Formats: sequence, structure tokens, C-alpha cells
Amino acid sequence: LSIAKMGYNVGYVDLTGEGGLSTEYSGSYAYGKLSEAKKNLHNCMPSAKASPVFLWTRMLSRFVTLLMDLFPKCKPIVMGARQANEIVWPLCAMDDRLYGGVSVLGWGMQVHRDNLPLEEDENQHKWEIALSPQAYAKYTVCPMLIVTATNHASHTFDKLDHLVSLLPEASMCATVVSNRLNHQISGSSYFTLWRWIEGRYSAKKELPKNPELTYTVDEGGIQFAVTPDQSDKKAASVFLFYTFDEDDPEYRSWQSMNAKAEEEDTRFTVRIAPCDRELTAYACVRYRDGVEIASTPLTIALTPDMPRKRLTPSKLLFDTSMDITFFAETRSVVLPDDDFQVARCPQGIQGIMAKDGALISYCVGEKRRIAASGALQIWAYTDQEREFSIKMTVLRDGVYRTYTAKQYLPASAEWQRFELDPEDFRDQDRLPMGDWSGMKRIKIEQAEGILFNNMLWV
Repeated sequence: LSIAKMGYNVGYVDLTGEGGLSTEYSGSYAYGKLSEAKKNLHNCMPSAKASPVFLWTRMLSRFVTLLMDLFPKCKPIVMGARQANEIVWPLCAMDDRLYGGVSVLGWGMQVHRDNLPLEEDENQHKWEIALSPQAYAKYTVCPMLIVTATNHASHTFDKLDHLVSLLPEASMCATVVSNRLNHQISGSSYFTLWRWIEGRYSAKKELPKNPELTYTVDEGGIQFAVTPDQSDKKAASVFLFYTFDEDDPEYRSWQSMNAKAEEEDTRFTVRIAPCDRELTAYACVRYRDGVEIASTPLTIALTPDMPRKRLTPSKLLFDTSMDITFFAETRSVVLPDDDFQVARCPQGIQGIMAKDGALISYCVGEKRRIAASGALQIWAYTDQEREFSIKMTVLRDGVYRTYTAKQYLPASAEWQRFELDPEDFRDQDRLPMGDWSGMKRIKIEQAEGILFNNMLWV
């Protein structure tokens, strides 16, 4: 309804075939029902016909035919998020009546990482050839918008440039990136998504082109230059996001710099430490109307001859004077921008909080910056009695494990301090975490409205 209120004719397609007024599958088409499709979504054995993706794509193409019959002058745009994203790419390659395609969250296998084989098997290889977005990108017949998140588990974010390069023309694609998020996009990204759709129907509302990100190496480190689209669109600010060394894209801790947009290009300097092996970076330009457009990412191998500066690890994990790497997470596809807040208590002291959902950061995995030892001390403010959970995800012996600590706080008009030892964190079998090694993510749950600040090891 919210989309219809914008003035669009909206077709919402349910392909699950499960009860109510949903699609029914019978006979030889039974494999299209969700209960069966869950097993075969990525099944390409003995061939890709075993997957329901082709069936669903044909059904959507027939739905486009229905729309064209009802609205002969319509210019249809297809949008799919998460698993539905896998149908967007083949449809945009097969149906030349489409006026645009929007791919939201992912261009890899949309399954939980635990279900993926450690090494590429024959089925996965066939999927990449026959069903993956990469297989269809070169055949797309309409402009595409890729909206993704840096830490989304189904793909490696720094390979976004490879997907874009497969399109018939680079100008056919715009990219919007939600920084630090995993299975959601930000409210700002969602706003830009709809501005892109408006731009498909009105030349006056077309989005700026993707910014260009280049770099050079000098005595100070890596010098990045961000060049926004030199059009009549006025850039307000420029952001550089970068991360070091983490091989698993889901657990990368992204740091950021920002500056007011310059006339030609905006420059940032990133210092590299002796231990750094690889740097991944991308730029984002925010325009005065609120639109945010991202560059494709760059991955730089840091060779021994590059100038480096010693970095002294700190026991300070976080305070509000630092680059804020925390964010909120909920179950919805779109995360409202105000779900994460930097707010003040009645005494005027700042803290971070989740208005809805959990608080998450990957900063605990920054071994180059953090010296974790002793107890983890956290300051919090709540004027109500609360109990919440702090979860630590660690990587040990090649396996991700989650350990949970429960914390109680009485109601208070003052900030309260509490400390947690590794022994306070327990897994589902009640086994203690033991030490701080291998940390990847900290997640605070059931703590909506509680202010947090000053996290450090003591």
C-alpha cells in the first residue's frame, strides 16, 4: 500500500504455493511449491531444470504479460529481495519488456553459510554457470540497480565490481551500499532505491552516476581520491569506508572517514600498519536531496615496500568520540535510519542505543587495533530495571561459535558500570568461552532503549 500511495501500480507475486490464495502447483510442477523448492532452490543435478528458478521466472514473465494487457502503456520494473533476488536476474535477461530491474541483498547462493560446502562442489559449479546472477548479467536487457550490504553473508562484497563488469554497459548499472549491515539495507538505501525508480520514469529525477574511487601510495600511506558525478547534482558529503585483512566478508569491521564534498575530488589518507596485508575500500557520495550512491570496491594488496607506521593496540574498544562502528539489526529487509541512535541521558552524557532490535559491531575482531585482556568493562544508562544478553561470536579451529553472557541492571538515575570475564560467556552447552581469542562480533540483545558507552578491557 505504501508503494501504491506513491502513484505506482503494484503487482505483488507470491510464488510459494502454500495455502490461502497463493499459487497452486500440481503434477509435474509440484517442485515449485515452497516445501519442495527449499530443497532444490540451488539444485543443478543432473541439470539446472531441477531448480524451481526457471519455473518461477516463466511465471513472472507471464505476470508481466498480464500487466501489459491491463496497462498497455506501462513500463514494468521488477524488484526482488533476498531469495527473490535470484529470480530478478534471469527475468531481466529473458524478458525485453522490462524497463528496469532492482536486485536487493545478494548475488550469491541465498542460503545460510552452514549449508554451503567448504569447497566448491560440482553442483555449486553448475549453479554458477546456469542460475547465478553472474550467468545472466551479460544478457540483461534493461538498466539494473544493485542494492546490497557490505557484510551480507551470501556474497563477497569486494567482487561487486566483477558483477558490474559483466553487464553489457557499465552505464546500465547503479550501486547502492548499506555499510556494516548484513541481511538488511538502510533507510537511506531504500530512499535511494525509490529515487532510482522515479528516475527511470522521469529524466529530471535520474540518479547521479557512480563515483570514481582511485588511489596512490605516498609517504603517508594510501591516498584515496573520490570523484563524484560531475553533473548538475550537488554532492553534499563524501565518505570513505575501508577494512583490513578479514577474509570472511560477513565479519569485516568497516572504518570510515567523511568530508565535505570538494569541487573536483575529495581526498583521504589511510595509514597502514606493519601487520596489514590487504585493504578493501569503497566510497559513498551523499547528495543534497538525500540520495546516496556508492562506488564499486577496490581491494589493494599491501606489499612490503609500502610505507607503514607503527600502530599501538589499545584496550579501548569503543566510546562515542570514536568512529561509531555499531549499528542496529532487526528482521525486516529495510532498517529505518533512526533504529540506531546516538542519544543523551538526562545528565547530557552521550551514548549509543538501539530503538528497536539488537546492537551489533564487528570491532572486536580488529586485532591490529585492540589489545584484549582482563575483563570487558561497559558503561550503561537505564532508568528502568533491565536484563539483557551480550553475545560474542568467535572463530576457533575454523568453526564459528557463539557465547552468551546475561547482564542485569537496576533502575538508576546514574550511569552504571559492569564487567564481564571470558568465563561469563557460555555456549549452548554451558561451556565457557575461556579467553578473548578469535573474537569476530559482539551483539547486545533485549537492550532496546539502553544507552551504552565506554567499552574497554581493564
